[in-house]
Amino acid sequence: MGWLCLGLCQAVLGALSKEELIRFAAQQGVQLEFPKFPGTSAEVGKLGRDARLRFKNSIAAIEALRADQLSFSSTVVAFDAASNDLAKVVGLLAIVSNFSEHTALGRSADRAAIGIRQDLNRAYSSRALYAQFSLFKSFAALSAEQKRLLEVVLGSFYSTPEKTKDRIDSYEISGVLDGLSKDETEFANVSARRSPLFFSASELDGVPADELAKLGRKGSKIVLNLESWNEFFLVLSYCHDRKTRRRVWEHYSMGAPPESAKLMETMVAARKRVSHRSGYASWAEMSLDGLSVSPPAISRAFRTFRQKSADEFQGEKSLLAQELGFEPELSDLAYAARVSKEKQGIVESELRAYFPYPVVLQRLFAYLEGLFNIEFRPVSDAGLWEGAEAFALFEKDSGKVLGAFSIDAYPRKHKNGWFHIQSYVTGAGAQAPFASVNLNFPQPSEGKPSLLSLGDVATLFHEVGH
Repeated sequence: MGWLCLGLCQAVLGALSKEELIRFAAQQGVQLEFPKFPGTSAEVGKLGRDARLRFKNSIAAIEALRADQLSFSSTVVAFDAASNDLAKVVGLLAIVSNFSEHTALGRSADRAAIGIRQDLNRAYSSRALYAQFSLFKSFAALSAEQKRLLEVVLGSFYSTPEKTKDRIDSYEISGVLDGLSKDETEFANVSARRSPLFFSASELDGVPADELAKLGRKGSKIVLNLESWNEFFLVLSYCHDRKTRRRVWEHYSMGAPPESAKLMETMVAARKRVSHRSGYASWAEMSLDGLSVSPPAISRAFRTFRQKSADEFQGEKSLLAQELGFEPELSDLAYAARVSKEKQGIVESELRAYFPYPVVLQRLFAYLEGLFNIEFRPVSDAGLWEGAEAFALFEKDSGKVLGAFSIDAYPRKHKNGWFHIQSYVTGAGAQAPFASVNLNFPQPSEGKPSLLSLGDVATLFHEVGH
């Protein structure tokens, strides 16, 4: 139990309440905001409507300014603040959607986010706003920080005199982007909908009994919903039956409904139309505008990476074929890797005992603290959603609050089954950032911690690294 005491003691020492942290940040002139998770569809709808109304009122106020009222603060800064407010709400709605998949709450969040993105699309397609903000490009009195903000704001517009021919283009771009927002949300939802697979116990031979017991049942069949990475990787790593592995691989990798292909075609056409109307050769060129990299450079890098990866893959594949006695397919690689490790005396399930999640997380924090001269402290009473722990990030020498984030470590019903990070507040000026790290590690049980595989450890480092 020594590891447990170590992890818990480190977590308790130095803990701050949310209110203490917010007050401490405010004393430093730092604004720190924690997301308030809406619990009903009505609350989600109100959140979206209120945010859109605030944004529309802000844009109307900027557009109504007389010439003698124009200033950098009343135009560019005000627009940036209004846009960031909407982006923050979109971030919260994305969190709600991730943790409420296939529910009325999640669908409400998706609808609200679509409406907000449409308002942003219309604003960023306004030639009048662009012209108004462009007046400040010739102002010599702007500070370096103001010049950077102006460049960022102007660079966000889809429609400018330099890019589009006339006002008709602006309206058309806005309309196409509205449709694209709807299609992108629907594509994500459709692609996530996979019909369950049913197997007999013999077809899943090799999968650990304790893991099989966690899966659903329908009569004599075992049900695989494949809505999370864990179920997918579990079968591919342990199941002895090649036909089962191939079936799971194909269903998970290519099993999205046919309508997803139609949506993809519509989205590609919309992106092509927007980019061409905005004066770019492609959506890729438009997306990379302002960055020191071009689509051809990225394509060359991918080709180089693909060739080197292919060469290494063929070598590893030959070695695996010798060990397995057959030529492995993509669906066999996870299984082959596990078998190869076990032949070398490396048993993943036994290694897990050395990587309890609480200790790995504390060791990760300690590593990052030394690397970046920062400090992590747990936040109690954060008032977040079920399963989320909050942490604050400080500059070690000055004690300045740098931001905060949450970690949601374990799977549960209706939670997105993948591993990713979602920004709530990106951070600008005095506003500190807040992000949510979404994980799906094995559940703790009977007073014992979640035990991580080597892959889980790498995933934790990767996601927290964001």
